[in-house]
Amino acid sequence: LAIYPRGVRPADSPRPQPADRTPAPRGAALLYFPQDTSQNVPPTARLAGLPLAERVIRSAARAGYSTIVVCTENTDSRSAALLRSLAGAIPGVLLAAADEAALTALGATGEPFVTAIGPGTVVSPALLEMAATIEPAPGELRDVPAGGEWRQSGVLRVAIGDATELQAVAAALRERAGRDELLPSGEDVAKGR
Repeated sequence: LAIYPRGVRPADSPRPQPADRTPAPRGAALLYFPQDTSQNVPPTARLAGLPLAERVIRSAARAGYSTIVVCTENTDSRSAALLRSLAGAIPGVLLAAADEAALTALGATGEPFVTAIGPGTVVSPALLEMAATIEPAPGELRDVPAGGEWRQSGVLRVAIGDATELQAVAAALRERAGRDELLPSGEDVAKGR
């Protein structure tokens, strides 16, 4: 585990400074599938002291997402309790036990696009900020790159109209999670590659 000070970047860092990045538009929407029968890592599993689901939801809130729709259809009781707690503590978190509830919540945002994250994926606020600026073509489930050398991150950007088939979005996330691809090392992540 490496702990880095907030807001401090080495002068020689190839990554853009926070002032150089375009922030996520306020009002961005996130669609989160925290648990799936194909994943054996529950959203309650802890990473550096926090449950995975809490890391995803807090990252989205820090990145400026005002609506975070969490699909709870396949969650176990322990995960559901955690998600209810987070929904009560973090503004904009909406729990959807059925596809219809999730679609209604997404439609109410007025946003043309949604960022989708599947189970077992944890991302930084910076990646979610960048994701919110991507505009996929109609019918496209666009992969959000994790960096110049890493074209996939396990996060998708989708037009709201194309997200009406939530199970298709969940299946696309599942398919990407199951790919046997080279992932960035800890050093790659730390150096922003």
